[in-house]
Amino acid sequence: MTLHDLQHVELPEYFSRGERAFRRLAYDRAARTADVVVTPTEHARDMLAERLGVDPARVVVAPHGVDHDRFHPGAPTELPFDLPEPFLYYPANLWPHKNHDRLLQALARTADINLVLSGNTYGRALETSDRVTHLGFVDHAVVPALMRRARAMIFPSLFEGFGQPPLEAMACGCAVASSVRGALGEVCGDAVLALDPLDVGSIAAAIDTLARDDALVARLEAAGPERARTYTWERSAELHMRAYEFASGGQQ
Repeated sequence: MTLHDLQHVELPEYFSRGERAFRRLAYDRAARTADVVVTPTEHARDMLAERLGVDPARVVVAPHGVDHDRFHPGAPTELPFDLPEPFLYYPANLWPHKNHDRLLQALARTADINLVLSGNTYGRALETSDRVTHLGFVDHAVVPALMRRARAMIFPSLFEGFGQPPLEAMACGCAVASSVRGALGEVCGDAVLALDPLDVGSIAAAIDTLARDDALVARLEAAGPERARTYTWERSAELHMRAYEFASGGQQ
């Protein structure tokens, strides 16, 4: 089986009692009984061992990849909408663990830089200001252009099973400030400006730094593509093939 994360175990408060019961069967029991479990991060593998008692020897870590034909450095291109510049970009659905409320509190404490949000709202409304633009769902073809035009990405998520958005931003040469909790630290390494997603002051400090420190932004823009280069779908496919061979009786 493939288990992308154990958010329901690490952050159970974000799930209803019924959803937790469902995941105990569909996720936890399946992981305990599977011959091989595939996870995208070592963090997920370690949580399987620590929280569910799954033997790490039968877990294959197969990180996701980046479509480097789409996500790569380049000059900013035209967008199908007008945006206030400069801006920080945060692509995230309005789920509670994406931490939008703290992000907006932090923005209110900071210098005059704008924030652009994208992602499904699911009917939820944010208390925004004239410095905040919410685009809603954005077509995937537009996302790389948004990343190249942004001053930087701000990513204060409380939990990620992997961390695809900051990785894709890094591949585009977009500076990133991110939480490094759990899987995010594993994926982002030292190619991002670290922030504490539970501390509004830490998020505000990261916003101010991205807005004002040209040298740091330039360093992050250079470090990102180098970090992202090692994440390919070819490598992910190879590791999945190893998992299937292992499950069919071969050696890991």
